[in-house]
Amino acid sequence: MPETVLEALKAMRPPFALYEADLHRLIAERLTECGICFEHEAQLGQGCRIDYLVGDVGVEVKKGKPVPKHLTAQLMRYARSERIQAL
Repeated sequence: MPETVLEALKAMRPPFALYEADLHRLIAERLTECGICFEHEAQLGQGCRIDYLVGDVGVEVKKGKPVPKHLTAQLMRYARSERIQAL
């Protein structure tokens, strides 16, 4: 499953997006076009929600350049979830 999600998203060539919500919409459209079922804003635990859960693959969307240590901490929280096998 991780490879299927990766290939679907790698094929995207999104235009400039002013807002992260625009990227969310484009990703949802792409996953749907590819026949990939997903959960948007999936709850992983108390106060822990990932942008997309595709089976047991988590997808977190960032626009711009996130602070690496903050992003790493966020992904580590997600990785502790029983629902996540790959990010």
